[in-house]
Amino acid sequence: MMINRVFGASGAIVVIEDYLQGDEIGATAICNGTDYLPLTLTQDHKRALDNDQGLNTGGMGVFTPLNFVSPQQEQHIHDLILAPTLRALKERGISFKGVLYSNIMLTARGPMVLEHNARFGDPEAQAFMLLMRADLLDVLAYAEGEQKVTPETLWHPGYAISLSIASGGYPGKYRTGIPISGVDEANRVEGVRVFHAGTALQDGKLVTAGGRVLSVVARGATLQDAVARVYGAAKLISFEGMHYRHDIARRGL
Repeated sequence: MMINRVFGASGAIVVIEDYLQGDEIGATAICNGTDYLPLTLTQDHKRALDNDQGLNTGGMGVFTPLNFVSPQQEQHIHDLILAPTLRALKERGISFKGVLYSNIMLTARGPMVLEHNARFGDPEAQAFMLLMRADLLDVLAYAEGEQKVTPETLWHPGYAISLSIASGGYPGKYRTGIPISGVDEANRVEGVRVFHAGTALQDGKLVTAGGRVLSVVARGATLQDAVARVYGAAKLISFEGMHYRHDIARRGL
C-alpha cells in the first residue's frame, strides 16, 4: 500500500485503530435536538455465509429486540453514547433532527462506537416496519417535537426478523435479469412481508437487479415463531443462484 501505492495517494497515510471484540449491535433513535425516542436494539449479520464466514456484505439479516442485552445495558448505551452525542452536536451549534443509527460493539470494557449514521439501517429498517405498532409518520414526527408516541406504545409485542435474499456471487460479481418466483406466496404467510431491494420488471416479469434482491421479514410472538415464519417464507421464493444465511437470530436463540 505504501511502497507500490496500489491505492494511489491515499496509501500515504495509515490509520491504526483499536481492535474491538464482542457482539456488534445497532442502536437507532429518532432525535430532536438533545431529545430522542429510542427504537429497539438490533443485531445485523454482516458476513455472507453462515457462522459469520465469507465476505462482509451490506447486511444479510437482522433481528430485534435483543434478548441478550439487559435493560440496564440498553440504558447504559443511551446514557453513555446517544445522549452525549446529541449534546456534543448541540455544543457545536447543530440541533440534530432525524434518525441517528449507531453501530456499537459490546466489549468487556463496555459499549464502544464503531460509527454513527444519520439514516435508518438496512436491513434494520425492514424489521422495524413490521414490529412497529404506531403509525410511522407519528414516529418520524418526533423529530419535529411532536410527541405522539412513547416507547411503550411504539411496538407490537414479540420479535421481528429481516432476512436478505441475495444473488449468487454476492457480495462479489453476480448476474442480473434472472426471473424470480414465489414472492406472492411468501407474502401470504402469516406475519410476513417481502420488501423489494434489487428487483426490476422485465417484460412484465419480476427479475433480479442487484446483489441483495429481497428482504423477507417476519414478526412473531416469540423469537422462535419469527424464525420459523421467515425461513418458511424464504423457502417459497426461488431464482437461479439465490442464497441466504440460515442462522439469523442464533445469538438470541
